[in-house]
Amino acid sequence: MANTSDGQADSLYSYDSFFPEQKTSDSKFFLWCAGRIKKLLKEFPVRTYPNMRMGGVIWPLFVLAALSSVMPSIVCLQYWLDDCL
Repeated sequence: MANTSDGQADSLYSYDSFFPEQKTSDSKFFLWCAGRIKKLLKEFPVRTYPNMRMGGVIWPLFVLAALSSVMPSIVCLQYWLDDCL
C-alpha cells in the first residue's frame, strides 16, 4: 500500500465512504414525508439522514395503506351497483 502525506497507509475505505452522499432532490421528498421542518434541519444538518430514512419508511406504508383501502371500496361499490341495477 502507498503511504499518504501524513505517513498512514492509503486504504480503500475512509470514514466518509460509510456515509451516503446527500442528494438534495431525493431527500426533499422523503423529508417532506417525515414531516420535518427545513429551518430546524438547517440548524442541525446531522439529523437529515435519519429523517430521510424515516420518510423512506413512511412512504411505503402510505402506499400500502392506500392500496389496501382501494379493494374494500371497489367491493362495496360493486355490491351497491349490483343492488341498484
